[in-house]
Amino acid sequence: MGRTPRPPFAWLSQDELVRGSGSDMATLHDFIEIASVSPNTTYSFDNGNLLGVVDNVSGQSLDDGEFDIGDTIQIAGVVYRIDAIREPDSTGSFTLGDGTTRTFVPGSESNLDVVFLTVSSGGTVRHFAVPNDKYGAIDVQSIKTGALTNVAGSDAAIISTRNDQVNTVCFTRGTLLCTEQGLRPIETLQAGDLVWTADHGLRPVLWVGSRSLTRAELAAEARLRPIRVSPGAFGSGMPATDITLSPQHRVLVRSRIAERMLGAEEVLVAVRHLLDLPGIDMVLPDAGAEYFHLLFDRHEIVTANGLPCESLFLGPQALLGLAPGARTEVLTLTSRPGAHCGLPTPARQLVTGREGRKLAERHGRNRKPLIEPVAVAELSLSHAA
Repeated sequence: MGRTPRPPFAWLSQDELVRGSGSDMATLHDFIEIASVSPNTTYSFDNGNLLGVVDNVSGQSLDDGEFDIGDTIQIAGVVYRIDAIREPDSTGSFTLGDGTTRTFVPGSESNLDVVFLTVSSGGTVRHFAVPNDKYGAIDVQSIKTGALTNVAGSDAAIISTRNDQVNTVCFTRGTLLCTEQGLRPIETLQAGDLVWTADHGLRPVLWVGSRSLTRAELAAEARLRPIRVSPGAFGSGMPATDITLSPQHRVLVRSRIAERMLGAEEVLVAVRHLLDLPGIDMVLPDAGAEYFHLLFDRHEIVTANGLPCESLFLGPQALLGLAPGARTEVLTLTSRPGAHCGLPTPARQLVTGREGRKLAERHGRNRKPLIEPVAVAELSLSHAA
């Protein structure tokens, strides 16, 4: 069989990081990793000092219900010692994905809004902000600290016992990708299969991962529910048929509006930030959802059901979300000679939540398609590597 012509518009499962090793292991969630713990500092993905979220942190010394200096915790099989505990001494805040803020204030050791931990293992030092369970499922985009107090010889209550924040960035079963052999469902792809990309032609798949979620899991965690994009929601023939994506999955927007607002004609926007537009809806499938990652040796844009979507982008948040075995496998693959994933570079400008919502609002108000028509020659030449 000959190669399928280049498509006319060519453009992971995140499992638990740690599992408790026995019934005597306390398990904690929602450790937001930051680059340091400092007062009067803003931590954000844009600043590069908000690194992601770690779930399923375990440790036998935590089952007394408190953090103590010298306690040990386990992350992805690595044991860390708690070296420092800090708590708010003045008001700070979380900025959420919808642009709203949630404040945290000083409290007693038994009723803290947030705890800041510094932990170490050998020469590795890591820092975390751990929010109280009362915040529920929050999509943290930035953290702003005020004054902080070192707990020193005191202790602090464990405050994050529920798994409230889970992120997945992937396609769903049945999504059709443009490959060397024509359209193929994503669940049939394997490492080495050739897929058409916007910038580098046919590229071999490096890795495919998957995760299944039941209807009950999706019902309990709205932030995991797939988002359905109806035919033509982005423009004529885009997508060609219904496509469902995880909420964090970024899709390509190409328009003069984007260029005026963001300085780039083509940008990548998380599909959940486009929910106010017609034809883009969150769904709760009776059969649940099976999510699939698609990784290349660099960040790519691929055609999925006729819609330009990103492949897995190996930023800090995505890596932290992989199960230990998958994370090791991916890091091994991407560190080999000739790989381009060591310092990930996005295929297009990544848009923040606030920018994405404003972009959607502007498109809706002006009734302009999210993807404006463009000649094939322009596509293949303007982003050639």
